[in-house]
Amino acid sequence: MQSAVGTGSTLEAAVADALAQLRARPDQVTLKKLEEGGPAGLMGQTPRPFRVRATWRPEFAPPPPPPPAPKPERPAFHSDEYAEAPAYRERGGRPDRGDRGGRGDRPGRSERPQRADRPERPRRPSVPLDPSQRFQVDDAFLAKVKEETAWLLAQLGFEATVEVAGEADEVTVSLHSDVDDALLTGRRGDTRLSIQHVVSRLVNPKRGPGAHVMVDVNGYWARRREDLLERARGLAKTALETGEEMTTEPLSAEERRVVHRTITADGTIVTESLGDGALKRIAIRPATQG
Repeated sequence: MQSAVGTGSTLEAAVADALAQLRARPDQVTLKKLEEGGPAGLMGQTPRPFRVRATWRPEFAPPPPPPPAPKPERPAFHSDEYAEAPAYRERGGRPDRGDRGGRGDRPGRSERPQRADRPERPRRPSVPLDPSQRFQVDDAFLAKVKEETAWLLAQLGFEATVEVAGEADEVTVSLHSDVDDALLTGRRGDTRLSIQHVVSRLVNPKRGPGAHVMVDVNGYWARRREDLLERARGLAKTALETGEEMTTEPLSAEERRVVHRTITADGTIVTESLGDGALKRIAIRPATQG
């Protein structure tokens, strides 16, 4: 073994694990940190361990293992010997595939019927939601959101100031903290999304329409939202001037929601999500093409 990867809850534990696998001293190897450990996440996620690779220095490396012994050669096949086998003689020679049944009667690929073309999926343009069907955010609801968010952060051990703002059925929860943004945002935004999901479940009614809760950390989402809408409005303007369909870059679900609701508000533009998976694009075109 020329190298080994050690893991542990601390960097020292990961180094000790790699050295134990190689049975080496620290001065006999070179160390490389592969992954930084981290604290436990939300919703019962386990902490990330440290990972370190230890590689023998050339002057201390053990000799490589001897090459494996060559495999004995298989005896050559002779058709005469196979023809003398009892099972072969009982069948009267090797049958063709058609005599075996099963797939013997299956037609060739050229004879199979062609699969019918799948009908084109109809377009489903988005339309603005009827205001009467939306949840109405008032001062009492905003106070509840602020109180529940502060309670949740205290339970998680986070120190941050909480500000809330509402418009129609949307509530933005702004968290301001002096700690590293990555602590509240999490890896790939998982922590922020988890906080957003829990706050939404705490404040919204169990039945009927509810408010859409968006959690922002140190103003990142506000800047991202403004930049996103500026580019979407530019695409909408181009679509109205040229009559052609314009397409955005891949967007997350919450980003697509902002574009759908804002761009279609005046009724001159219709939008449609395109693609599969978590990241989809939005097609923007004049409403007259609906």
